[in-house]
Amino acid sequence: MTTEERRSIVQSGISGWIEAGYKTVHPVQPSSPSTNFVCPSYPNGQDGIEFACLDEDVGLKFEGIEESQLKRHYGRCVTTRCAYWSGHCQLGAIVAISAKKMPTSFVSVTIKASKFGCPIQSSCRWRNENGEGACLGCQGVAYLS
Repeated sequence: MTTEERRSIVQSGISGWIEAGYKTVHPVQPSSPSTNFVCPSYPNGQDGIEFACLDEDVGLKFEGIEESQLKRHYGRCVTTRCAYWSGHCQLGAIVAISAKKMPTSFVSVTIKASKFGCPIQSSCRWRNENGEGACLGCQGVAYLS
């Protein structure tokens, strides 16, 4: 599955959610509204910390990030100050739901690989509320620099 196909699936899920009027979705495993979680979806230029780029071969790549690649940034989850907050992260839930539409044959090497795994997995709001499905869907989220 190409990066563009992943992005298309996730973007379709997010667009459908917006068109439905931001209908409330629930995470798989609601967590506390702790401020210790980070958001893996800081748009570029919003004081986020760069942690990955989209790579055609592996999905999210956490090392060897090149200037020309689509970057991913994270930052502190701001809970009630975020438009997507409804006692939990609505965007993370939609991303995880969208990932269910990806072919079952697609398994991200970045999720399973301990040496090159995602550096924010343990503190990621999306993963803590939605499990590995959020990680798969996360690979379809990108911002242009």
